[in-house]
Amino acid sequence: MKYLTLTLMVLSYVQSSLLDMKSTINNTKLDPEDNDANKSIKKICSEYGFEVQEHKVTTADGYILTLFRVPGYFYQTFVDPIKKPVVLMQHGIDGDASNWMLNSQEVAHVFVLVRQGYDVWLGNNRGNQYSMEHETLDLNDPGQKYDFWHFSFEEMGLNDLPAQIDYILKTTGQEKLSYVGHSMGTTQMFIGASMKNDYFKQKINLFIAFAPIARMSHVYSPLMKTISSQSGLIEKLLVDLGLYNLFAPNWLMDQITAKFCDTTLGGMICKQFFQTFTDMDASVDNLKRVETYLTHTPSGSGYRNFIHYAQIINSNRFARYDLGYDMNSLRYNSTIPPLYPLEQIKGIPIALFVGQLDVLSTVIDADWLNQQLGDNVVYYKQYKLGHQSFLIAKDMSFFTVDAMNLIQKYATNSFSSNFLQ
Repeated sequence: MKYLTLTLMVLSYVQSSLLDMKSTINNTKLDPEDNDANKSIKKICSEYGFEVQEHKVTTADGYILTLFRVPGYFYQTFVDPIKKPVVLMQHGIDGDASNWMLNSQEVAHVFVLVRQGYDVWLGNNRGNQYSMEHETLDLNDPGQKYDFWHFSFEEMGLNDLPAQIDYILKTTGQEKLSYVGHSMGTTQMFIGASMKNDYFKQKINLFIAFAPIARMSHVYSPLMKTISSQSGLIEKLLVDLGLYNLFAPNWLMDQITAKFCDTTLGGMICKQFFQTFTDMDASVDNLKRVETYLTHTPSGSGYRNFIHYAQIINSNRFARYDLGYDMNSLRYNSTIPPLYPLEQIKGIPIALFVGQLDVLSTVIDADWLNQQLGDNVVYYKQYKLGHQSFLIAKDMSFFTVDAMNLIQKYATNSFSSNFLQ
């Protein structure tokens, strides 16, 4: 019975998103000319006149990742030989490269950057729909699935980011790039920069963190905290059921969650899940793009990403993956997982963009993070935004003005200011 209850609570997120989003769509006047629903990344870019390339990168531990590159307009990429400053953008949990083009094209991150003369690369973490390959592990082999999904965002910070960064810099001939992360995209950089600081400080000229997540001691959700306290049981349940890829685009549990979410109690739980994971707000978010958002999110993510966050919430510590008493002793030489050494981050300018309405990356936790990072922080500001608002806000000036000014300021010195104007 305990397993069944936990299963329904975990699975309810998918259907709750669909139910709430359908209701929102019905009550929002959508603009048919401002709708990129069900369009591929390549189609969205090409329809707006931008060239888009697809690149494959292999990590040190064998995962094959897909990078999308948007170097400019079609005509620019053929006639403009000038090397452009480079920006790498990394999505959050259950997201993918399309997250950066969910908003209207006039204000969507990737298109704003490209129009301002930047060579933009969009990352895809292992386990989303664009990065489901491995050099030696076969997902079609049931015996190898567990090994494929045996990772969390720590491996993304230590393996995925260096693989992508090295490939991008080699391809473009640049020495450094600007990094923009959202949610989990910030977590993996905090991990990478703290554990491999010498590497990252040589490659990154600026780290912009939208909805930064490290310690999560003040998550505004009693339900989230309750589930986090049962993370060990949930992890065992997911492994026993073989549910390694959570919320993949073709997930087959809609009928179960639909029946659960249609009940009075289930509906309350589903709504809480939806608000916890998306916190969309009609007063600040561009809900005319909600159909575009719904058809591109979620994109799938490994179960250990969610379990790792649950451990962080439950322990009030920004720490490595808790493997249990015995395995912790073997791997970490400690019965509890060690903290990520944020104090080791040096020489990387960091900009923290914090949402006052964010239920996951809260103001209190962001203030703590700001203190831990010390002199590395070159920009800290709170905005009236939620967690997902950093992708689809009505007012995108936090990006089009504030973030763009920072990127231009910290871009590699080899580029003249005239080129960036």
